[in-house]
Amino acid sequence: MYTSDETAIGWEVNNTTAVESKIDVTFSSTLLNASDRILIKFYANNLDNASRTIKLYTEGSQHYSYVVTTLGSQGGTGGTGSIGSQGGTGGTGSLGSQGGTGGTGSIGSQGGTGGTGSIGSQGSRGSLGSTGSSANSVAQWALSGGGTVTYDGSSILWSTRVIAIPVEKTEISNDGYIDINCPTSGTIVYYNGSNVTTTMPCGAAGVPINSWEALYYEITPGQSQASDQTKFRLVNYQNSTWSPNSNWFLICTKNADSAAGHLKWIPGQFNFPESGGIYYSNTGLNNWQIAGTTSYIPKFTGANKIGNSNIYDSSGNIGIGTTSFAYASANRGLLEIYGSTDSLIGLKN
Repeated sequence: MYTSDETAIGWEVNNTTAVESKIDVTFSSTLLNASDRILIKFYANNLDNASRTIKLYTEGSQHYSYVVTTLGSQGGTGGTGSIGSQGGTGGTGSLGSQGGTGGTGSIGSQGGTGGTGSIGSQGSRGSLGSTGSSANSVAQWALSGGGTVTYDGSSILWSTRVIAIPVEKTEISNDGYIDINCPTSGTIVYYNGSNVTTTMPCGAAGVPINSWEALYYEITPGQSQASDQTKFRLVNYQNSTWSPNSNWFLICTKNADSAAGHLKWIPGQFNFPESGGIYYSNTGLNNWQIAGTTSYIPKFTGANKIGNSNIYDSSGNIGIGTTSFAYASANRGLLEIYGSTDSLIGLKN
């Protein structure tokens, strides 16, 4: 757009005298078509104190609006210009011929689960499986023996084998029984109260056993009858790492209640007092309930206890308060009574 300067047009101007002529408007690089027209806008400013009428003459015999073009001589060929911007997308062409078949597409996602079908007919019965190798959990209650069993308050010792008999042959033992001998040297496996699996030394007094502990013997199904020290398991109640099963035979367990502590000996189903004692598996007797000396006549020495009296029997001779006979004779029996000062014997009707 071109803007001219202000020009005074005066009064009574005719249509042959040009008031304003602009000849210095150039369009250096504008493409003009023959049908193009120039748009001109006129603005008049009345500086008088009376109204005036303005007439516009767009064309006359000498002056009118026009464009003069000047063409110079043709210059040499310029260098190649930069690539112009991409034109707009053309219209959709006609439909081409059908292409060849494309490759197989990827597998689609799995569809949802279908409804439950009807129950099929029952299949044929399968063959019977082989017998498992689990041991008989009742076998531990078939324990017996031990000979002279000694508990000294801290260790348990048995003089002859403890035997598990009968046990299911081939299932538990190939021989139908298992021997369990007392360890008196070496070590056994110990699950201690600090949750650690370690070992416990054994000695002449047998197997040490502490408060609230139990002594087991673990068997391997199908083993031989021979005793194996590596199969003993001493377990503290605070340990949580041990995993017993029906193959573990319980030998004994120690109760540490302050008023009724004892050791339970499973082969004889017998309780030792906390202080200890000796149990004889062949007779079922013990040395703290029946304790006596050969040839002495027994007497009750306390509740449920039998011990020596003062009466002594030797080859038909009876001594009261003595074990020697001053007047003994091979042909007659003798009764001798001894006291600290005097000895009296009397008969009363």
